Amino acid sequence: MNQLGFTILYIALLTLEFLTVFTLTSLNINSVIKNRESIPLLFQSLISKESYSKSIKYTLRKEHFSILRLIFSTLFSVIILFSGFLGKIESVLSSYISNSTIYGILFIGIITFILSISEIPFSIYSTFVIEEEFGFNKMSIKSYISDTIKQTVLTVFLGGIILFALFMFIEKTGSIWWLLASTFFILFQLLLVVIYPTFIAPIFNKFTPLEDGELKTELEKMATEAKFSLTGIFVMDGSKRSGHSNAYFTGIGKTKRIVLYDTLIENLTVQELCGVLAHEIGHWKMGHITKKITLTFLTIPVTFFIISLLIGFQPLFTTFGLQPGTYYGLITLIMMISSSFTFFLTPLSNKLSRKHEFEADDFAKKIRGESDSLINALLKLSKDNLSNLTPDIYYSTYYYSHPPVSERVKKLSEN
Repeated sequence: MNQLGFTILYIALLTLEFLTVFTLTSLNINSVIKNRESIPLLFQSLISKESYSKSIKYTLRKEHFSILRLIFSTLFSVIILFSGFLGKIESVLSSYISNSTIYGILFIGIITFILSISEIPFSIYSTFVIEEEFGFNKMSIKSYISDTIKQTVLTVFLGGIILFALFMFIEKTGSIWWLLASTFFILFQLLLVVIYPTFIAPIFNKFTPLEDGELKTELEKMATEAKFSLTGIFVMDGSKRSGHSNAYFTGIGKTKRIVLYDTLIENLTVQELCGVLAHEIGHWKMGHITKKITLTFLTIPVTFFIISLLIGFQPLFTTFGLQPGTYYGLITLIMMISSSFTFFLTPLSNKLSRKHEFEADDFAKKIRGESDSLINALLKLSKDNLSNLTPDIYYSTYYYSHPPVSERVKKLSEN
C-alpha cells in the first residue's frame, strides 16, 4: 500500500468512527427525549417527576456536550496529523538533542502534553458547569489545579520510566526487543496493581478503615459466608470531589481491598451495602479480576509485536510528515490514530464486561439468599447519580460496560 492508499484508508476509518459515535449519541438523545414524559414503570415508586426530569436534563446536557467534544477532538487531531506539525517538532528537537532515547521521550511527551492541554477546557466545563449545575461537583478550583498537577507529575514519572525502558529494549536487544519489552511491561503493570491501593490512590483521596459497628460486622460476616479472605474494607472521601456514589475492588494478594465511597455509605442501608459488597466479592470469586488482568497481559505482547512489524511500513510515517522508521514516531501515531482501527472492538470488550456484571449479580443473589438488597441499592444509585433510565439499546450495547439497571433488576428478580 502506498501513501495515497493509506491516507484514503485512514480518512475512511476516521470518518466511519466519527459517524458511528455521532449516530449512537444522537440515537441515545432521541431515546431520552422520546421517554421524557413518563417515568419507567420500574422506577415509578422511587423517583419523583422532578427527579426524573432532572435526570433527563442531566443526560441531555452530557450527550450534547459530548458531541461538541467529539467534533473538536476529531478536528484537532486531523490538524495535528496533516498540518506537518509533527515533522516540525522533529526538526526543532533534532537541532538541540542528539541522544535518541531522550529525543524520543521528549517527542512523545510534547505531543501528549499538547493533546492533554486541548482537553482541559472541556474538563473544566464538565466539572464546574455541568456537574456543578446538577449538584455533583464538590471540587474547588484549588483542588482541581492540585489534582491536575499531581496527575501530570505522576504521568511524567511513570511514563518516563516506561518509555526509557522501551527505548532501551529497542536499542539494546535487537529483533527480540518486543518480547523482552512485553515481559517488562507485564511485570511493571503487576507492580502497579500491587502498589496502587497503598501508594498511588492515597495521593488523591483519603482512605480510612471502616469503623467498628453494625455495617462492618455485617460486611465481614457476609464475606466470611462467601469464603472470601477480605484484607480490608476502606472508606474513600469521594464526597470532597463529587456527589456521585460508587464502590470498587482493588489490589491483589495482601493489598486487595474493598473501597466504599463515603457518599455510598450515607445513601444506602446496611443491607443494601451488603448487597453491593456481595456483588464486588462476586467479581473476585468468579475469577473476573484474574480474567481481565490475563486478557490485558495477552494484549501487551500482541501490541508490541504489531509495533515491530509496522516500523517498516513507510506510508504510515510519510502520510503524517514524520521521518520513516522511528519508534517514537510510530508510538505517537499509534496513540493518535489507533482508535480508528480498533473502535469496532469496543462493543466486544463491553459485552464481556456486562456478562461479568450479570454473573456477579447472580453470585450476590445466591450468597445473600435474596436479591432485594442489591436491587434496592441499584435503584437508589440510579436515582442519586441521575443515571439515564432509558438508554438507546444500540448506544448501551456499544458503550456500557455495565448492563442498564433495568436489565440487571429484571434478571435479579427472576426466580
